[in-house]
Amino acid sequence: MERRSKNVFREFCALRYSVRARDDRIRVTTEHQKLHLSSTRHNSTTMAPINDAIAAIKALKLGEKLVYQTFANKYSVNCVTLAQRHKRVQAPLEIKNLNRQKLTPQQEEKLVRYIEGLNSRHIPPTREMIANFASLVA
Repeated sequence: MERRSKNVFREFCALRYSVRARDDRIRVTTEHQKLHLSSTRHNSTTMAPINDAIAAIKALKLGEKLVYQTFANKYSVNCVTLAQRHKRVQAPLEIKNLNRQKLTPQQEEKLVRYIEGLNSRHIPPTREMIANFASLVA
């Protein structure tokens, strides 16, 4: 049994896996399983520095040299994102999502009220009913 464990150990080490033996059992953990992400980036935390950097860029006096990298380093933001946002090539995510919507917020509110009205009358709305009403509202 021990000889087999050593062979398995060598095979996994050759494949860059880490192997841990415990009570004659072998547990294999790959490198990516060891990574733990403590937090995720979110728009509410990353938008403020970009907006501050854009405000600082707009505050430049006429004739001053604009170097995006200096502002990106100062405000800890991505240089490409900052340049695109300043040149209005890249819009904020909220604006992009508004442009992708099929219904305006007012039309969406009417649709929600229609669905709530059906639910209050104990009529479960089907996809067809919702699609028909949405096409009438739009």
